[in-house]
Amino acid sequence: VVTLDQQTYSNHLYLLSLASLLVALAHTARHRRPALALLRWQLVIVYAFAAASKVNPAFFSGAVIAQNLLPAFAGLAGMGDLILTSTGALSRNRALGIALAHGQTLAEYTAAHRSAS
Repeated sequence: VVTLDQQTYSNHLYLLSLASLLVALAHTARHRRPALALLRWQLVIVYAFAAASKVNPAFFSGAVIAQNLLPAFAGLAGMGDLILTSTGALSRNRALGIALAHGQTLAEYTAAHRSAS
């Protein structure tokens, strides 16, 4: 007997296993439509429950976001990294984004911009 103990049961493992099974079934012509429909509904259910779990005063007050996300970005290094990655003229991420926006392929960009790292 398998118990659904909080320490041993993982919602993420369940979702990954189910999604893997449905994607594997979707590769067979006979099961493609039902498998894709089940995969869609599984994701709808997961996101619906995730949204419903956020309907509480603590989440709407912003306390959850302040407690979990702000420490990561509020530090000097985190905020500086976020700003410089998106706006810095020497940022490789920004340069790649601009090159892709101008129609250059990823292979062309990587061939022209080899780095030492």
